[in-house]
Amino acid sequence: NAVLGGLVVLGLLFLLLAFRRGKPATLALRSRTDGVDVIASRRSVEKALAAAASRTAGIAGASASVSRRTARVDARTVARSETGIREEVETAVKGRLDSLDLERPMRTRVDLTAAKDT
Repeated sequence: NAVLGGLVVLGLLFLLLAFRRGKPATLALRSRTDGVDVIASRRSVEKALAAAASRTAGIAGASASVSRRTARVDARTVARSETGIREEVETAVKGRLDSLDLERPMRTRVDLTAAKDT
């Protein structure tokens, strides 16, 4: 009976995972014209955010990932000291997100690592 119960629980877990929504392929943008849907691919938004972070002084490179509610940027700094760099990257990323005019606002998360640590 315990084995059967375990299999039922495992089956329900697999069923739940099958219906879980993954990352969106596209993100809706605000349209300035009624009846016109405007979208951006998730990958293009990720590239735009990574580019915005990379253009920040003190950043050697960056990558980004976007889910339904969160934009995460992993940036590599050239300096050991992170003083002010995190805020500059967050400002650049939030500014780029704002310029895209997404239908749903996103939380941003910025993680910094020293380039020599990677």
